[in-house]
Amino acid sequence: MALVTTSATILAFKASPLWALVVGTARLERGRHVAEAASRLNIADVRLLWLLCSEGARTMKEISDALGLEQSTVNRQVNAALKHGFVERVEPDADAAAAGRARLIRATEEGEQVFARDLEAGMDVFGVALDAIPADERERFMTHYAAFAEAYRVEALRASARFRG
Repeated sequence: MALVTTSATILAFKASPLWALVVGTARLERGRHVAEAASRLNIADVRLLWLLCSEGARTMKEISDALGLEQSTVNRQVNAALKHGFVERVEPDADAAAAGRARLIRATEEGEQVFARDLEAGMDVFGVALDAIPADERERFMTHYAAFAEAYRVEALRASARFRG
């Protein structure tokens, strides 16, 4: 059954204490989209390079598992990153090959450099935004924000499973 949106429904949503959080999250998302448009990497490249730069080379299956994406999606994203020179395929070492390990995907030097530049630019934006919070409250804010983000991620996964199941 579809949710019927009426003026009364919208007013009820706006009266909720959660409304400010919904609005703030929407603003954050709009800002993220603006920042993404200004960066060299798209969100798929960022996620892939974040994984490879922080955790090292991975097989396609390991990338799929780590990112929570279908292997066909990972294959498409890796091929696009290969085309741009951000990642490369490498053969496993002799022991890994003997054990049947598949080829690995790793970040290229160019991929690492572009990722580092985009990450630095993004962190600069976060730093300026964080300055809007009083200095003596920043550490507390970041602790609470991290807890909120993790709880939101977990509940979003549960909700997604309920909607699909």
